[in-house]
Amino acid sequence: EFAYPSNALVRALYDFYFTRLLPLIGKLISHDSSAYEYLPTSVKHFIYGADFTSHLESAGFNNTSFKPQTFSISMLYRAKKL
Repeated sequence: EFAYPSNALVRALYDFYFTRLLPLIGKLISHDSSAYEYLPTSVKHFIYGADFTSHLESAGFNNTSFKPQTFSISMLYRAKKL
């Protein structure tokens, strides 16, 4: 899953790409100005890390874990449901 990086430099680059470049590229490819505008907002408001694994556990999963990937821009989650 996408995540919102905590490192200030990475977050600044991430915000620039996600709020300026990605919507422009999306518009050029899809001809839809709203095609990729929702994604940055969605990622900023999505829970991640320990908060997300807590929700997984509440839903009956166990052995939950997460591992930040690519400067914490994404997270790899693992969980089991018996």
